[in-house]
Amino acid sequence: MFRGAKPMFKDAEWIPDLLRHGRLSFVPPAPQRVLREVTRYRATIIYDQARCANRVHKVLEDTTIKLTSVVSAIQGISAQTMLTALLTRETNPELLADLVRGRLRDKRDQMLPALESHIQEHHWFLLTALLAQTDYLDGAIETVNTEIAAQLEVTEEAIAHLDDIPVVSRRWLRSSSRRLVMM
Repeated sequence: MFRGAKPMFKDAEWIPDLLRHGRLSFVPPAPQRVLREVTRYRATIIYDQARCANRVHKVLEDTTIKLTSVVSAIQGISAQTMLTALLTRETNPELLADLVRGRLRDKRDQMLPALESHIQEHHWFLLTALLAQTDYLDGAIETVNTEIAAQLEVTEEAIAHLDDIPVVSRRWLRSSSRRLVMM
């Protein structure tokens, strides 16, 4: 190093400090900004989907159906099958409990008292509307996932190179339809 030159590590400390205090700004390239906007929109839709699931849970609690005391996820296949049966106005706990799949069948005895209900007319309306909204949000997430995949196609070669680094890997998220989607 020659006399009067400042070492690189001082710049490495100074530049992040300038960024932190708003003295420098970084504007990412247009494709990166587009991808950020689309992925943020996806996050918003997923947040809306969780809010909708919470509302379904609240309506079920109001009808004295304690489904979440037995089922871990109201978005699961068994729970969705029972909710679809409820929309056909099926309220018999025995028949609803017969719809469970997989390991949840072992909890059938716990399921029967949890499915006792006192459903009123407005509950049918709310459940129908909320489950329709959930279906719409599922479709919206799939559409956005397709757009994200299309946006990432142009950088596939760079992603493949980064994927070769041992500590770096692709991040895979599960969509609502149980299909793997790259994020």
